[in-house]
Amino acid sequence: MAGISLKKDPAGSSAPEKGRKGGVKAQNNKKQKRKPFRFVRESLVELKKVNWPSRKELISYTVAVVVFVILFMIVIGAVDLGLSQLYKLVIN
Repeated sequence: MAGISLKKDPAGSSAPEKGRKGGVKAQNNKKQKRKPFRFVRESLVELKKVNWPSRKELISYTVAVVVFVILFMIVIGAVDLGLSQLYKLVIN
């Protein structure tokens, strides 16, 4: 296979090297235990890089979302009311 190489030991084996204490399996187990802590640490570093909105921007964005939701709710309610009235006319 192109691009994949296995290191061979002097005996000709292509198996991964084993350490003195538990081999590859024990090393992988230790790495697995550290992964959640590493993830949290890296996440905190990334959160420090975020360009957070100012208080004024946050309030204006929040107001825009609330207004949009209210308008959308009115439109959906009107369509629902209209369709229910149409349904009543067709049934009767």
